[in-house]
Amino acid sequence: SGNAVGARFSLGSAGAPGTRMYEIAGVAAHVRLDAAEAPMGGDVFVIYRAVKSDAAPLLTYVLRLGATGQLGDVTALVRAIAAGCLVRATLMDDRYAQIYGDTRIAAGLTGAFGAMAFVVAMVGLYGVTTFLVAGRTREIGIRLALGARRRDIRRLVLRPALGCVALGVIAGSIGALFASRFVESRLFGIGPTDPVTYAGVAVVVALTALAATWRPTRRAVTVDPAIT
Repeated sequence: SGNAVGARFSLGSAGAPGTRMYEIAGVAAHVRLDAAEAPMGGDVFVIYRAVKSDAAPLLTYVLRLGATGQLGDVTALVRAIAAGCLVRATLMDDRYAQIYGDTRIAAGLTGAFGAMAFVVAMVGLYGVTTFLVAGRTREIGIRLALGARRRDIRRLVLRPALGCVALGVIAGSIGALFASRFVESRLFGIGPTDPVTYAGVAVVVALTALAATWRPTRRAVTVDPAIT
């Protein structure tokens, strides 16, 4: 409730042995130490000399290396300087894999099943549209013979297909809204009801549906009335 710089606080119980007061010299931005979904709490950065005790100190450094191979040289240098200390070096990619491994696996599986369902839906739409065109070839030929234009035939073929897509997008969006509470804990940096994501998926589905129905539609508008 105000400027914290200059205020004093203790890290232990008031009056307990070894408890000392600290003065706040600065406030850092929020950081995440363990996992993206973990709530951010109050972390305190103190001067190493201020907390030095008989217990073995644990110091952590982050180094930006030009190449991965330099990690061994840095480790050997630290061991030479701090003889007798336990030195453990970990690449940041390995650290991320350790922290977010389960989340990445879940996201990968969910994405794979989603892509599979998407492909099956588009193949099914292509098959249904092709079947409808094949079953209405005589009708399309008669319509062309009576003066129907190609854009009328396109509308005749695309309207039911895009109607199915529209119903699917609406039903899928409603289902996603109901299922969002189950995946909310797995999301980071995006809300379960993010409108941009929903709109983007709807646009991608619509464009892919147009691509899936393009060939059957093209076949329909090239029907020869004399043959049919």
